[in-house]
Amino acid sequence: MEEPYNPCDDGFAAKVWECLRRNQIFRRALKKHRAPNATPPSVGTSFFVSERNKWARYALIHLVPSQAYPEKIYAKRQSKIDQPKFTEEEAWPTTSEDFRCHLELIHQERNRLLKPLLPPPFEIIWKLTKQTEPVSYKDVLAVWDWLAQEAHRAWEENLVLVVPKQVMDTNHKRRLIAEFTQLLSPPSADARWTKARGRLLGSWRKWRSFLLVESWERLGLARDEATNITAFECYDGVHFGRTDEQRLGNFRRDYRNVSRHKRFSKVEDDVRAIEACIASVYPDFNPKASG
Repeated sequence: MEEPYNPCDDGFAAKVWECLRRNQIFRRALKKHRAPNATPPSVGTSFFVSERNKWARYALIHLVPSQAYPEKIYAKRQSKIDQPKFTEEEAWPTTSEDFRCHLELIHQERNRLLKPLLPPPFEIIWKLTKQTEPVSYKDVLAVWDWLAQEAHRAWEENLVLVVPKQVMDTNHKRRLIAEFTQLLSPPSADARWTKARGRLLGSWRKWRSFLLVESWERLGLARDEATNITAFECYDGVHFGRTDEQRLGNFRRDYRNVSRHKRFSKVEDDVRAIEACIASVYPDFNPKASG
């Protein structure tokens, strides 16, 4: 068997998806909204998707046909999904390109230092301020639509402050910076942890242990057996074969009654760490870091 796909090879967004698709609460939400007689969800309901969890919102938009959603759920910069191009059973590389781009953009947005407001519809603002030509009701609605979108975007992910343009002296500036520091929550992780092989949502080694245990359990082994055999694979370099049949055959012949590996508890800890990461991405997105 080839090594299971490890999301650390593709970065943080891939780890988010691999955690999200294994999250049982998220999978139940998907099942509910795919039901033929499902009631269209109302925007902001906690079971549908937490407004603070943009990762899950984009995933649901891509996984559930658009007719299941109220029109409000689609902002102008989002495309409707008539028929999903992938399912929650698919690993990151086989999902749709649009979906991968969306999640990568979320990650990039969250790592930017400052987010300027998007420019208003210039032609309409010009007409409203200069009154060079009659302003239609449609123009006014367009401005309100822009204001509503920007207000939602600003309040959803940012701490909105009013800062004086004129700073009187050095001490004034220092006091402002000190107040900013007090208002901001402490960082959730070292910047290095968000890298592909970083700790946020699991390191490469922990994911490998978890994925191997998962693959053995899929073949019918109990958790303890799967953990023990994974320890032999990870730490002794034992190769059980390329196909599922070969792996099972070699296990039954040579390792069914093998004694517990000395690194059994290490693999067990790795699996628990990734399971904690999986639970941390939905309903609320509060990603865990594993050491």
